[in-house]
Amino acid sequence: MRNFFILSLLLWHGAASAISIFLDDTNCQLSDNNQSFKTDIRLSPTTDDLNEKKVMLRKKLITEYLATIDHKRTHSAYIKERFVISNSQRNSTAGNDWVVRQLHYTLNVTSATDCDEGYALTTAEFITGERTYNTVLVPKKEIIVQPKGKARPFSSFAIPTLSHSSLFGVQLNDSKQKVEQKLGIASLELASANQQVLVYFRNHAFHFVDNKLIGYQYHRELLPMSLNNELNLLDQAISLETKGQESYLLSQDLEPNDLSTLKNSYKNFKTALFKVDSAQSKHRIISLQLGSLISDMEMTSPCFNFDGKSNNQFAQLNAQARLKMHTTKGKKVLVSPCNEMVYFSRGYISQVKLAPPIDTHDLNLGPLKSYFKKDKWQFYSLSQGDSITELTELGSYDFFLDSAEFSSNDWDGYFHVIEDKLISATLTPNHAY
Repeated sequence: MRNFFILSLLLWHGAASAISIFLDDTNCQLSDNNQSFKTDIRLSPTTDDLNEKKVMLRKKLITEYLATIDHKRTHSAYIKERFVISNSQRNSTAGNDWVVRQLHYTLNVTSATDCDEGYALTTAEFITGERTYNTVLVPKKEIIVQPKGKARPFSSFAIPTLSHSSLFGVQLNDSKQKVEQKLGIASLELASANQQVLVYFRNHAFHFVDNKLIGYQYHRELLPMSLNNELNLLDQAISLETKGQESYLLSQDLEPNDLSTLKNSYKNFKTALFKVDSAQSKHRIISLQLGSLISDMEMTSPCFNFDGKSNNQFAQLNAQARLKMHTTKGKKVLVSPCNEMVYFSRGYISQVKLAPPIDTHDLNLGPLKSYFKKDKWQFYSLSQGDSITELTELGSYDFFLDSAEFSSNDWDGYFHVIEDKLISATLTPNHAY
């Protein structure tokens, strides 16, 4: 009996720690750093205590492994475990024979990176053998992992078709709840009091007012690059149907007669010329609109305040953030109007990215122009444009070329520097925030 696990360990010194475990995660990149642990325990000759003893052995060896690592760092590990039952016969002085049943347990741990934290288990779930996902065995004996009721972005549209009567299976005036039920969790959500925009993948936006779908928007460059790169790229052919039942692909090259047909069915679409070879260019659709779009949102969302004083940063930032995303690996990301991006894993901050203000002049998703400010990011006493020497107020740093490697009691990471000025940063916490 052999099982394979992925263990992602987010370990924080102090009072709190966060540990995540994964099963059959093909995203993990394994290193050469491997450790092996072994133990055994005697099984009862009269009662079925196998599961109980498995729990005891898992807990013992996981504890031994945790004692070998640096708890100030973030760890990911690939775990392979094996249980074996052995039977041996013993003789008593009275001449009676009995069988001794022994449960042997081996735990192999390999350091890894890039594991998919969307399939995380807690340490308690791993030890007890509980699962928050299903494993499905398909005919070729490939194991497919499916989360149980865990919200994750879909990898494709179930109905990859756009028309006046159907937007991937939903319709104008449908409720936001119905759209989410049919299309799944959105890649990005921007919300004000009575207005919301849901973006699926990188190019498809659904606009809501008073909980009703009022419009759909497609654009090849819908989002700024900093947001775009965090979201799933849709590798799926999308069909666009006309009133006369002709069908085109959103990505296909269009001939002059195709343009005429589309103009008869859709008023709000734009094309651009793309070079297909050295001698010719073809039109392709770059934007499409059905219904009405929200052009402006009234929002007064503040920039994030990183001060280390709050014991529940997730609840605090989640309450004030109006722009929320789910990344390619299912991580939740909150984005401030000052382009501060906070990544969460199992309720804790796992990473912070600080970037210069987004240029809103050419943004194609209108409400983002209302959201992003020209304000600079703030991090404790630091701000974009400060001198690199001011890093010493929070910790220490080593400078090389255009990067400062930063370390403190609370944070580790890198600051990008131009002409000795702080421009951007990527940081990971050493405490559970």
